[in-house]
Amino acid sequence: MILNGKTIDLKEDISVEQLLKDYDLNPQKVVVEVNMEILDDEVYSTYLLKNEDTVEVISFVGGGWFEDILKWNSNRNWGKLHSL
Repeated sequence: MILNGKTIDLKEDISVEQLLKDYDLNPQKVVVEVNMEILDDEVYSTYLLKNEDTVEVISFVGGGWFEDILKWNSNRNWGKLHSL
C-alpha cells in the first residue's frame, strides 16, 4: 500500500480505523482519501484497506488563519501580506 507517498507492506487487510489507531491519529481530525476518493468517516471502521490501495491521510493543524495565509503567500513568491 502507498500511504502518504511511502510504500508500506500490509500483512493483511486492515480497516481505516485500525490504520489511524496504528499511527496514533485522531479520526475526528483527519480526512482519509483512498484511491483518489475521500471517505466518509462513518465507514472508517468497516472500510478495509488492501495492499494495492493508495491512501492519503490529511490532518488538520491548529493555528491562526492569518499566519496560514502568510505562509501560503510567501511560499508562492507573491509578496507578503501587509498587516492592518
